Parts: sequence; C-alpha cells; structure tokens
Amino acid sequence: MTCIVEGCGATARGHGYCLRHYTQWRRHGDPLHQERRYYKGMPAEERFKAYVQKGLGPKACWEWTGGKMSTGYGMFHPTPRQSILAHRYAYEQHRGPIPAGQFILHHCDNRSCVNPRHLFCGDQQANVDDMINKGRDRKQGRSGAMNHQARITEEIVRKIRASSMTAKILAKRYGVSVSLVYAVKQRRLWQHIE
Repeated sequence: MTCIVEGCGATARGHGYCLRHYTQWRRHGDPLHQERRYYKGMPAEERFKAYVQKGLGPKACWEWTGGKMSTGYGMFHPTPRQSILAHRYAYEQHRGPIPAGQFILHHCDNRSCVNPRHLFCGDQQANVDDMINKGRDRKQGRSGAMNHQARITEEIVRKIRASSMTAKILAKRYGVSVSLVYAVKQRRLWQHIE
C-alpha cells in the first residue's frame, strides 16, 4: 500500500500516510505542512536574502527569520563549516570587510535587524558607550528602582530615612536586610534621593 498523498508513492505506515507525511500530520494536523524552507544548493547571497523579511519603508528594520542565538542575534552559515552573525554578514556584503577587532553595532537597537543602513562599525569602547547611551547597561545605565538589583523603591527609601525605628524593625517591615537599611540611612546607597 502506498501513501495516500498524491504523488508521494512511498510505503504507507499509519493512517494511510508514509512516515514523513504521517509525522507532519501528527505534529501539525496537515500531512503537507512545510515547517521550514531549506535553501540547499543556492549561493550564499541568495540564501541570506531568503531569510530576510524587509519592513516597509527605507527606515524599517530587516528582520532575520533564520536561526538565532539565545541572545537574539541571527546566525548565518555561508558554507556548511562556517558560521557568522547575520548582521556582520550583511555589513560585509554591503559595506566591505570588517576591520580586525571591530564590532558591528545597531542604530535601531534591534538584534535581529540586518538592514545595512542600521549597522555601523565601532571598537569595544564604542560598543560599551552605545550600550550605556541606550540604557541597556545593567550596572550603570539605570539608577534607583529601575536598576535590576533594586530591592526597594524611592518611597521606601524616604520612609526609612525619616523613621526613628531600629534597623532591625525596618528591615523586617520592608523585607530587606539590616545592612541595606544601614546603607540607606547612611546614604551609601540611594544617594540621589533626598
């Protein structure tokens, strides 16, 4: 018995489908579902373009729809044994080789963007400055309650400083450590709050 999908001709395994169509039917509810397009045999430039979804307008981001790293940056494989970050590949294709030790930064702050108009070259210091200017630095970019390590708010800081209760009682009331209460009262932390 052959697969019931027209033009398949493979041996039927389950519900009249071959193993490939049966798996697609089980996973997606459709035996003809195409989960992903594979662009084997195409030149690297054409494969790269196939994974780019261009936004409307000249200032829009070009989203990388191919594989991504856990950090959100696109990953492209020009050859089977070579991998490169997608935005670096886009920069090289449109602007030329990247100087040694240089980073490719995004004006748009979108890690999956490969629009060459949004990319610029910079060294390590430029990368750090760009991160701080855009407020992505977890240590310096945010102060007060916006800092990722903040345990209290500006309102609680004012209450701690105005209170005459002991540090132990205040720590228990606000769910923080006694040392944090002392640091707030002595203005070693939250110096920008009066």
